[in-house]
Amino acid sequence: MKYRLKLTALTPIHIGTGEVYEPTNYVIDDGYLYEFDEMKFYKNLDDFNKKVFNDISGENLFRLHLFIKEQKNTAKKSFSHKVQVSKGIQKDYDRKVGKVVQTEGRKYSKKNVFNKFEIQKTSRLTNKTRVYI
Repeated sequence: MKYRLKLTALTPIHIGTGEVYEPTNYVIDDGYLYEFDEMKFYKNLDDFNKKVFNDISGENLFRLHLFIKEQKNTAKKSFSHKVQVSKGIQKDYDRKVGKVVQTEGRKYSKKNVFNKFEIQKTSRLTNKTRVYI
């Protein structure tokens, strides 16, 4: 027995790629996520900021996230892909990236927890301007 069904999605559907945007290769500004090439970003930094980047890159991932966020204009000059984001995503990015979101543990062994702020990538058609659906 065969059945032919026609389905209607009740909510948006995310068709992922298994890849993520990470705060070390994107910034969000003015309603857009700018995915950038890390090597171009580094080359576009001035000498002082290259030193700062080198000093913190092996030390603390979340300080690195904050540094990249602070260098958003340099990152935007190095972008390879630009995606519009919602106001909610923009607001969360502005509030949470590079900041403590909660503290865990007891009185003498407290540990700060940071938001990794990874964003799932969406499959796109080959021209990269439209998503599947």
